[in-house]
Amino acid sequence: MNNSNNYQYAQSIISSLEKEKILILGLAKEGISTFNFLRQIFPDKTIGLADAETTLSSELEQAQNITTHLGSDHLDHLEEYSLIFKTPGIPQNLPQIQQAVRNGVKLSSNLQLFL
Repeated sequence: MNNSNNYQYAQSIISSLEKEKILILGLAKEGISTFNFLRQIFPDKTIGLADAETTLSSELEQAQNITTHLGSDHLDHLEEYSLIFKTPGIPQNLPQIQQAVRNGVKLSSNLQLFL
């Protein structure tokens, strides 16, 4: 792929993400990395963050334009989003994830974002 094609490909990804209501499911290293990448591209976009932990890491405490779903009910809000970036530590076969996918929520990962 030449530079022009790379640029067009990147622009098409950015354009498609711009339209999505995004949730990052899992806030360890990969989730934080995904958030930081998306925040650079979309500084004003509200991004959902979900994790079983009840508090945000120090890296995310000061984040702006976020909606948090923390603690035991963090999976109860999946269908409020159109695209979920799921980190590898969260099993894809959880009933709440399967139900969200059946209802049209797209499931992706940090790795898929860059392939």
